[in-house]
Amino acid sequence: MIREMVDIYSRHLILILLLSVLIIFPITMAGYFAAMMSYEIDALSTPTYFAGLLMLINFIICAPPFLKLVLRDKEDEKMTLKEGILFFIKQFGPLLMLTILLYLAAIYSMWMFFIPTAVILIFLMVLPYFTDEQGLKSMVKKTFTKIMDENIVIFIDLIIVVSINLLVWALMMYVLHNYENNIYGYMVLRGILNTFSLPVIYIYLSLRYRTETTKTGLG
Repeated sequence: MIREMVDIYSRHLILILLLSVLIIFPITMAGYFAAMMSYEIDALSTPTYFAGLLMLINFIICAPPFLKLVLRDKEDEKMTLKEGILFFIKQFGPLLMLTILLYLAAIYSMWMFFIPTAVILIFLMVLPYFTDEQGLKSMVKKTFTKIMDENIVIFIDLIIVVSINLLVWALMMYVLHNYENNIYGYMVLRGILNTFSLPVIYIYLSLRYRTETTKTGLG
């Protein structure tokens, strides 16, 4: 799989960079800015949960263009920048709605030994990689099927994704620890790190969950 990832990067490096700069960077900056503002709102009793939701939204909604790129590459076709952005816009609403609803369900089910919470997070991690399906029902059905087929392996994927994010956070803290604490500098650095690290995760997960070579409903 590493070889496949390297091949995809070599064939689509400019497109990957453009998608990252135009989608991942601004979404990350907006999410961190909103999270920072949430701590200033006295009426918001749980800003940490709200910040967690924003970070989760950031991770999930930016994935579809990279899925489409991988699927097109497997069919020996090239995706244009315009197609990637339009696919991102098309999937933005459904993914945002499902992420918010399921995140709330995960928060309110934490008292059940975190089991439903883990299941919901796994579902949300896999969901973006079936956004090429025609209709929300088919998207959800294919997601559940993949989870049932690879349950334990997908849980390991979740651990890997969380570990990568913790590594990025630790790297950022190491870079900043000798500098004056500046929230805006933190936001920009996190945006830059996400710009380069998230595409790697998205392409890896696209290859992991979409092994078929048949034509898809990408349009």
